[in-house]
Amino acid sequence: MSISWLDNPNALDPAFAASTTQKSRQFKPLFGDQGFSFKDFLDIINPLQHLPVIGSLFRGATESDINPGARLIGGALYGGPAGFAFAAMNTQMVEETSKDFGDHLITAFAPSPAETAAIAQTQAPQAFQHYAEAAKRALGFDPFSITDRGLA
Repeated sequence: MSISWLDNPNALDPAFAASTTQKSRQFKPLFGDQGFSFKDFLDIINPLQHLPVIGSLFRGATESDINPGARLIGGALYGGPAGFAFAAMNTQMVEETSKDFGDHLITAFAPSPAETAAIAQTQAPQAFQHYAEAAKRALGFDPFSITDRGLA
């Protein structure tokens, strides 16, 4: 079994080991398999990576991720000891659930797919009609009446 700073501190206690069955977990190295890279440096100095919820949205939009070491160093850089502690908890949450705190918060407040479909069915036609009327007033003609041969 590999001992890591993320392992349970009671894992070395024989009573704890006898009372529970732990699976051997393999943790990612702090800076990935290749070690510290320029990408890790950019992740450390990019404040968008370290803001709760904003960082999750940023990583979702850019389809990137952040290594635990970059998360910890950036958390300490921008948040001091409290930032480092939050980054450590967030790193552990990612190891356990594959989502960080921001992802869990977004999931908790995001509408379900059924709610999204209901909103789209009821509000989208009204919004479209409103914007179509505004376009008619602004342009002086109905832009939706244009065909491949000109205005209808």
